[in-house]
Amino acid sequence: MTIRSPRRTLALRLTLPLTATALTASGLVAGAGPASAAPAAWSFSGTTAHGAMTVDDGVHTGSVPADTPYTGTVTFDTTASSVTGPYGGGTRTRYPFTDLSFTALGTTVHSGPGVVDVFDDVVRSSAYPSGDSVYVNFTGQVAPDGPVGGVPFHWIGLAFLDAGGTAITGGRLPADLSLGPWSDTFSEFNFTSGGSPNSGTTTMLHPMTLGGPVDPAGPGGSGGSGGSGGSGGSGDETCSGSDGVVTDVVSEELLEVDGGTDPWDRLWIGDLTPATTTLLGGATTPAAVGRILDWTGDASDDGCHLTALTVRPSVQIATTQVPAGRVGGSYRAEVVPAWGVAPYTVTIGGLPEGLVADGGVVSGVPRTAGRFPVSVEVVDAVGGLSATTLALTVTEAAAPPASPVRTGRGIVRRVEDGLIVVRTPDGRLTLGVTSGTRIDVRTGRVVRHTLDAVRPGATAVWRGRILPGTGRVQLDRLTVRSPA
Repeated sequence: MTIRSPRRTLALRLTLPLTATALTASGLVAGAGPASAAPAAWSFSGTTAHGAMTVDDGVHTGSVPADTPYTGTVTFDTTASSVTGPYGGGTRTRYPFTDLSFTALGTTVHSGPGVVDVFDDVVRSSAYPSGDSVYVNFTGQVAPDGPVGGVPFHWIGLAFLDAGGTAITGGRLPADLSLGPWSDTFSEFNFTSGGSPNSGTTTMLHPMTLGGPVDPAGPGGSGGSGGSGGSGGSGDETCSGSDGVVTDVVSEELLEVDGGTDPWDRLWIGDLTPATTTLLGGATTPAAVGRILDWTGDASDDGCHLTALTVRPSVQIATTQVPAGRVGGSYRAEVVPAWGVAPYTVTIGGLPEGLVADGGVVSGVPRTAGRFPVSVEVVDAVGGLSATTLALTVTEAAAPPASPVRTGRGIVRRVEDGLIVVRTPDGRLTLGVTSGTRIDVRTGRVVRHTLDAVRPGATAVWRGRILPGTGRVQLDRLTVRSPA
């Protein structure tokens, strides 16, 4: 019998060393025949790489930031037979698996059934590298869960590569994949980038570490003894949950999640060890209000006695700074939430004139220069709150480039309001005089330095800068020879 809170789903993620015993039980070790035991499962973990996985195509909008921790499990059908055939000068042996799950940013995606392809001594192939390799492949149907961070996943896979060709013998899985002579191990996420759910065309490869064995049937069959301070599990009932928020630390061994209104929201943690506890995002203990928990354990009248636990921080704001803007220039910035439980509601305030916020995206054309304290508030799906203030600097618009200094000559047509209109071989120009303009007006032997000494018909020689598009010259120096 399995007991679940209506808000719970099974989520097992460990990081133990993979043992030969676990694989022998699954019937996948060299020389082992098909087994009749319950399906076996492995765990894996890592962090996303190669920048953010982002979809913004008018149908889907979301992002999984770089360096986002992820965990998962792959569950094998240990009673099914393997099939071996020739491939690329070597062999391919195919084993089935029943489920591949991937968890990040508080959301779990299940791939459904698929296959494990074991390639032995491949020497030529357009799809797989030479040598030995192991690929855990989702069969192709769209992952039913998600999206993760707004990104709808199409399929997920795991890969182990050995260019030296020593990892695989006789097409059998090695006794311990975590210790194989792999030249590379990675996870592969393919997510949709268009309106159709089958249009996944963007594939991201991420570093991956294989963890330990996980019992997909739950640990209740072993008859757990229960945590200290409780009455212990019954041995034939299991309890599990995900995205639970710690609302009370009753003692060092007892936590309550989501207000403790459900009997199995009382979590006994006394039997946990470092090997059965995964701490993510800098968390050092599960015993803190606001922590997000995924767990499995043995059910009892006094609660759930945990046998495995993953701990995540409450919702945070991953963005610590935003780019500067310029008056009159196009601007875009994004505030990215992390941890907690997706989806998130992002509220942004204090933006300068010309900028607007749509969720976590700020865009527009700023019209005011200055340094603006921008308030950011993120609320996750379980009510967790994170707030911060980010400094947004907007600089003045760039000054237009100055025209080069020019010289010229022309005949004065008229003088009015501090301006001299002259006729030149290229047309008419207006000369502007400022307090810094040097003026020499020569009439016979007399030299005057005032604008009112300039007369129509005089010859003007000038130096200054032509103001683009105005037909006006800003004068540095003006020499005028007036008729006597």
